[in-house]
Amino acid sequence: MIDFYNPTHIYFTSYENIGILIRKYGFSKVVLLCGSSYLKSSGILNAGHILVASDYTGLRTSDILDNILNKLKETNIISYVYSGITANPDLKNVEEALSLTKEVKPDLLLAVGGGSVLDLAKSVANNFYYDGVILDFNKKKTMPTKALPLATIITIAASGSEMSSSCVISDRKTNFKGGFNSPTNYPLFSILDASLTKSVSEFQTCCGLVDIISHSFERYFCKSEEYQVCDLFALGVIRNIVDLTPKLLMNLNDEDLRKAMMETGSVSHNGFTSFGKVTSMPCHFVEHLISGKYPEIAHGLGLSWLLGPFMRRNYEVLKDKIKKFGHFVFDEDDPKVALDKFDEYINSLPFNKTMEDFSITSTEKEYYLSLLKPAL
Repeated sequence: MIDFYNPTHIYFTSYENIGILIRKYGFSKVVLLCGSSYLKSSGILNAGHILVASDYTGLRTSDILDNILNKLKETNIISYVYSGITANPDLKNVEEALSLTKEVKPDLLLAVGGGSVLDLAKSVANNFYYDGVILDFNKKKTMPTKALPLATIITIAASGSEMSSSCVISDRKTNFKGGFNSPTNYPLFSILDASLTKSVSEFQTCCGLVDIISHSFERYFCKSEEYQVCDLFALGVIRNIVDLTPKLLMNLNDEDLRKAMMETGSVSHNGFTSFGKVTSMPCHFVEHLISGKYPEIAHGLGLSWLLGPFMRRNYEVLKDKIKKFGHFVFDEDDPKVALDKFDEYINSLPFNKTMEDFSITSTEKEYYLSLLKPAL
């Protein structure tokens, strides 16, 4: 059975309205907590309690987190901060944040950051009411039935996690990295404020561009019916990112382009680009294997190594789809020329890193690429 469901409310507004929005949803339970070296309290008593998960190091320089805490305080909301979340969030991070959350017993989780922060927050939300092993959901041993409410403020446009049902967690001790989809992963609401992304570095911006493309790219290359509208959604997402990329890289502070990237990222991973069809994510699957073993590899960088080879290795079975892809994305009707143009696009991104730069052997590389199979 194929279904579509997305309950996340998106607010195109300043992140400084976070306190007002939280109050709008009625989170006002009084909880008094103390202790733990991971806690930072601000605000007053007789108010709701929020656990804020953030990449505090990155946020501190722009005063974003301080502004958020002040806005929570102004609306009589007590906040506690768990910080230090790493890229490709690790089981250890989840264990710490979950322990803290169960001690605090907040009304709501507020994730402030990019995909890694949101993934960790979703894992904590799902495990809050679960007494089993944290990674049971990610290893698909069981599925959550209840989760703590989650709100998000994204500071990096990339993952689309602010509107998605996915949650990805790693265990660096075992080189495991896996995700799962569940209705409980959808945030209650998310704030899209493009001004927060203007300071994102060129490298992280490019990682985000590739991730946004990949979410629609992989869904597009799954089996489709003729005239299936979600394929046009997917191709539109990819075309929009390809067109805005050179302009954005010339002016990373352009808020209009940042806004376009942010909105496109949300649409790419909120279910619209797979509306009405069964999809799989083969490039994401392989990238998770790679960054599970090599966590220093950024998600978007890893994906950039896989999208072109996916089309080339499956050219004969994907030829018709590649032709349509070339027509809509590059105004090119020759599928082989379209492949070259896509490679040119990926190579135009200033990554300057290959698998070999991370000591991935040729044998290992071939193994990863051999797993790139379409779902047709």
